[in-house]
Amino acid sequence: MLIIIFYQEWGMPQVFSIQIFFLYPAAVLRAAFFSNTTAYIVYLVGINFVTFLIAFKSFESFSHDWLKSFLFSVLYGCASYRLSDLTERGALGEVLALTFLPIAFVGVYHIFIGHSKKWVLLSIGMSCLFFTHMLTAVIFSFFILFFIILNMDVVFEQKKRMLDFGKAILLTLPLVAVFLLPMLEQLTDQSYYFQEHPMMYLHEGAGSITEYLTVAMRNQGHNNLGVLTLLALAIIGLHFKALSKFSRQLLILSVVFLIMSTNLFPHVYLSQTILNVMQFPWRFFLLITLCTYWVLAAEWDYLFPIAVNRWIPLILIVSTLGVAIAHSIQVPKKRKYEHYVYDFIDSGYLGWGSEYLPIEMDAEEIVTQKPTFYYDPNKVTLTDIDMGFGEAMFTFESETPTKVILPFVYYKGYEAEGEGQFSKITGEDPDYPGYCSLSVEGTGKIRVTYKETMLQKASLSISVITWILLGSVAGYGYMNRRKE
Repeated sequence: MLIIIFYQEWGMPQVFSIQIFFLYPAAVLRAAFFSNTTAYIVYLVGINFVTFLIAFKSFESFSHDWLKSFLFSVLYGCASYRLSDLTERGALGEVLALTFLPIAFVGVYHIFIGHSKKWVLLSIGMSCLFFTHMLTAVIFSFFILFFIILNMDVVFEQKKRMLDFGKAILLTLPLVAVFLLPMLEQLTDQSYYFQEHPMMYLHEGAGSITEYLTVAMRNQGHNNLGVLTLLALAIIGLHFKALSKFSRQLLILSVVFLIMSTNLFPHVYLSQTILNVMQFPWRFFLLITLCTYWVLAAEWDYLFPIAVNRWIPLILIVSTLGVAIAHSIQVPKKRKYEHYVYDFIDSGYLGWGSEYLPIEMDAEEIVTQKPTFYYDPNKVTLTDIDMGFGEAMFTFESETPTKVILPFVYYKGYEAEGEGQFSKITGEDPDYPGYCSLSVEGTGKIRVTYKETMLQKASLSISVITWILLGSVAGYGYMNRRKE
């Protein structure tokens, strides 16, 4: 699918954007005559509700304790890093990924420590991460790798658990085929800015511990780990020996990811590798947040004096809500906008989206002008030009084979249909690299549209069938448990 509103209506494939499935709720609200602002706000409220719910159910699957599950949902849902993503960065993709992260997390726990029959949770969680924010899926893969290293005894001694881990991987692949395969198809067809000229290198985005502490204490900034998260880390660290094995492992990983978030880690050696897709080392804050609050919720009754234990959940909840409210109040004025601003958004604004332009294109040119045809009027005549939503139609007349540059950024999937002699669409014209182009001769009429490739159609079928089968099996199992 091509998302036409990007690049001044030059178009951008869905595989390079936030997966559109999770944007349908907001689209439905907009279609129901809500303004952009109202639809967005209601959508964010819904995301927050689902985040609290998933956090609660995920922790309950781990602890079977209502109070601890509720505590974790509040701590995680109101975490400073998540709220910074929500308000200061407006990082909708990562906010959505944080909603589903606990599912993947508890899936890893069950495979290696808990009930390995629940391995499907990892597949569902990872699939949702890929569908919402691929970078978070990559980052969580680091967690899985390091967690496996800390549990090598399971790898060598409990083959059943490793078999279930393999099942989770194999199930995830068809679930996300609709995303992964089309993306790989585009990447193998041509090169893009993010591959050769990334907007940011890892070592450039790494901050110092002092910087992160300052941001946390000020309770402002897009890389705000949060003073409560740091305080919780310190308290948990003081009781390291009293923690369960799982909690100790999470604490170790939190410290490791904290170091990897700073300029103490030699990121410069990773900046020229595929790992540079992370862009900012402080993205590891999402793992630190999850691990820290998981341990705090699980072990709070062992971390504080018995005399005050009964008040700890209330104190933690009130403190978390207080910091969250303070954060919303302290948001700088330059980051606050009137509602009407969101109702007149410039679709030509690329932001970081320019990373997904073909490597030789001029991003400034795309931003500053509307889609237009380029051709030599002395060699070819174009008439009856009609620009629709994501399509173009025109009649041509030319005595010799002549190039026509079409008003679209080239991505694999564009096709030309019609009458007369014309070539296939490519993006390799030396004078207009990255633009859709074709050659015409004689007279005829052409309609250009973006159609799904065979691989895109096949991957969609694979994913839809897999999700239906998974839902059917899950539903059948649920009904059987109800009967029992």
